[in-house]
Amino acid sequence: GGITTINSTTLFGSNPLTELLDWALEGIESAYTDVKFYTAPGSDAHIEEFPAMFERGVNAFKFLLAYRGAGAQMFGMAEGGIDTAYMYKGFSKVAELGTPAFAMIHAEDPAIFEYLTPGVMQQKTNNFLDAFHKARPNICEPIDLCKAAYIANEVGCPLYQVHISAKETVDQLQYFK
Repeated sequence: GGITTINSTTLFGSNPLTELLDWALEGIESAYTDVKFYTAPGSDAHIEEFPAMFERGVNAFKFLLAYRGAGAQMFGMAEGGIDTAYMYKGFSKVAELGTPAFAMIHAEDPAIFEYLTPGVMQQKTNNFLDAFHKARPNICEPIDLCKAAYIANEVGCPLYQVHISAKETVDQLQYFK
């Protein structure tokens, strides 16, 4: 009773995104569910691939704002992660594609939690969730949302924040709506 949909972010890394899409689509015609792919761009070359991806049915482009260093490199991004210039460039390209293309963000300012993490680790707690929250205070999320929302509004790009964990983010979303 109903339709099952699989929504996958398998399209990230340092390889060309269209190459990853070819791999992901192998055998898809025999799937028993609806399948949708979205991509997580990490380089200027990836942004240039947006039109080809869009023509093949990929309409969502997820910007992973929370990663720098080794974490960013794991997703095929430069060590510095995604900065505001990259968002501007990427969101502009998404806006050029038109409907139904949109940008998505994983909003969590990495500079704050990178600064707080060493101090939290010195506290030696067994409560992982408490330590995680102390290292990532609620302001990390709305800070990145605000940067992304202002840029998206400026260039005319629809924007979706993929998850919300802070009341402050809800307040900012109301403001931007």
